[in-house]
Amino acid sequence: MGSPLIEIVGMPDLKSAKEAAGYVRKVQQVLRAVGASNANMDEGSLRCDVNVSVSKRRRRSESSAYGREGQAAEEVVRGTRCEIKNLNSARFVAIAIDYEIARQISILQSGSSVSQDTMGFDEATGKTYVMRSKSDAPEYRYMPDPSLPDLILRQEDVRRIGQDAAELPGERRQRLLKRFAGCSVGEREVDVLCRMDEEVAFRRENERALRWSASGKQKEEAQAYLDPVQYFEKVVTGKEQQHGRTTEFNDADRAIDERFARDPKVKLFPHEAFGEMLDLVKQKKLTSTSARTFLRNVVDGDVRLDQVSPCCSNRIYEMLKERGMLALSASSSPDGGSVAGADGPATWQHQSESSSTQDLTLLLPILHQIIRHSPDEVRAIKSGKEKVLGKLVGLVMKATAGRADPLLVRRMLQQELMIDQQTKS
Repeated sequence: MGSPLIEIVGMPDLKSAKEAAGYVRKVQQVLRAVGASNANMDEGSLRCDVNVSVSKRRRRSESSAYGREGQAAEEVVRGTRCEIKNLNSARFVAIAIDYEIARQISILQSGSSVSQDTMGFDEATGKTYVMRSKSDAPEYRYMPDPSLPDLILRQEDVRRIGQDAAELPGERRQRLLKRFAGCSVGEREVDVLCRMDEEVAFRRENERALRWSASGKQKEEAQAYLDPVQYFEKVVTGKEQQHGRTTEFNDADRAIDERFARDPKVKLFPHEAFGEMLDLVKQKKLTSTSARTFLRNVVDGDVRLDQVSPCCSNRIYEMLKERGMLALSASSSPDGGSVAGADGPATWQHQSESSSTQDLTLLLPILHQIIRHSPDEVRAIKSGKEKVLGKLVGLVMKATAGRADPLLVRRMLQQELMIDQQTKS
């Protein structure tokens, strides 16, 4: 059995190539959100034909000028339209329209007239070309098919469909922006989450799950199982004010992005466990780098969360501790200042709940070794090129497998290299 063809016809009120391309992207988002299609233009699931015409604008006290259709409020003489067939990306829609507008304006300015043609588009050159002329062809209509009965939609049907319809992309975006206002989840992060909701692999699986769900409960469970936006909201529920405008939400956003890109079966990583990991990052017990490494280990199957008892309140913490992935931190000094001075090293320890954790002398020797093996970088830093310091920080992070706090490492390096922050120009 084949798939039904839906033809969506828009009114001639788009005024630019950019606006037309944006319209195509919005149509894609809606089709994906309601499960009608994956709307992948490169696969042929969605194609676009574009009618382009150039209008002649007449101003009351000025000579006539050519411009894009509908742009002027004065008297408009609508031009002859040409139809560009089978465009297979929003980007090509914009390129084809811009070229066709320029082509028609050039014809009109030369004193000739535009003929009503069907145009093709050459993706390699970015130019339109005439496929066939239909200047004398009458407007055509579809012939009725006696085997296809009329489809009658009652107001009750429209109301029921509206109630059962999925949250549309624009509505979801505005809701997320409103919910996370004041946190570090801004427009970029919300757009990433909404884009994940449209990913091809995820959407195909989502369509399949929802299509075969027999009851409303199963449908709700299937959507919660697969929807990255709902998953993100579950992870951060109750943490918006606790975390404030911090980078932890961004870390969660990027990690979830990677998580769904690799495997949309989010039950392999319960949202409660993800939330615990987010808390550990906030508490400086886990670095963002280590969090993403741990997440990749879960995705790759190297770590099995189901091996930890669900009743264990600190199961992620215990797993990270067992694998030696918890953050390294300097014990605070009485004056809250230096972490390693000329008179001796500071005390380094796992930043855990236990104050009796064995002290480590790991980080300072690593710093000394990296400084010793980076003479060129050290000279550059001491000559005032402190941006080079970032390279040394990166080397320390690599040597500690991401367990060190990068800000702390930077301060230690500055002190070891005697970079005076107050006298620095």
